[in-house]
Amino acid sequence: MTSPPAPWLAVIDMQRVFAEPGSAWLAPRFGEIVGPVRELAAAFRPNVVFTRFIAPEAPAGAWQRYYEAWPFALHA
Repeated sequence: MTSPPAPWLAVIDMQRVFAEPGSAWLAPRFGEIVGPVRELAAAFRPNVVFTRFIAPEAPAGAWQRYYEAWPFALHA
């Protein structure tokens, strides 16, 4: 009998833009989650993945309106 696979931790979109004062996307309590996320990452290591949204070079379709509203996101 095989044992179940080890669990993974996925940290989704934990970007600096949410922590920087002056950022249009500032999450005021972002700093409070950094320590707990580090602890979780240590507990799940090596099964940890951090994801990040990456802007396209040329927005198309519905994304064009999004980037018109948030142009800085093309360079974040």
